Amino acid sequence: MKAHATPSHRPSTPSFQEQLLALQKKYDGRFEELESANVDLRNANVRLETTVQLVQEQARELSVTVKKVDTQTFRLNALFRRIVLDEARTKILQTCSAGSDVKSNKQLLEEVRKKGVSLDGEEILESLSLEMVFFEEGNDTAQSKAEMSGISAAVMGTELSDRERRCFEDIYRYVYGTDPSLT
Repeated sequence: MKAHATPSHRPSTPSFQEQLLALQKKYDGRFEELESANVDLRNANVRLETTVQLVQEQARELSVTVKKVDTQTFRLNALFRRIVLDEARTKILQTCSAGSDVKSNKQLLEEVRKKGVSLDGEEILESLSLEMVFFEEGNDTAQSKAEMSGISAAVMGTELSDRERRCFEDIYRYVYGTDPSLT
């Protein structure tokens, strides 16, 4: 008997057109996904831009507030230093019994220098510190008393030169009998 040849069953290969349609369908689905993600990203970007604008506006407002606080702090520190100088002047004049017949700051300073400002025979204030007491801007006595911590911070202020800070610290020690402290 003759062997009969059986036709082999080969899977049919999709035609080129079918392959192209399948790829197009696959990529159309992927394109829709990407388009949807792109819309979501654009919306998120708009929200972020709005948030950035709000944060920038708040930063500008905060900057203005900080400048106002800095200005007020500068003014308060000047007031606190004025208080220390006024109290030092009062204490010096009482200690030296000066000022009854003397009229100008220059004359007061000369009289105080002659009599000296000392504690237990040791000179308390150097010449520059005395000049600050009698000639620092503002001759009006400060009307209100400030907290000691504020006064300490003011005499140790970073806006002062090292020399001014040392003088104010000397004056503070003379007036209050202790070193200025930030605590």
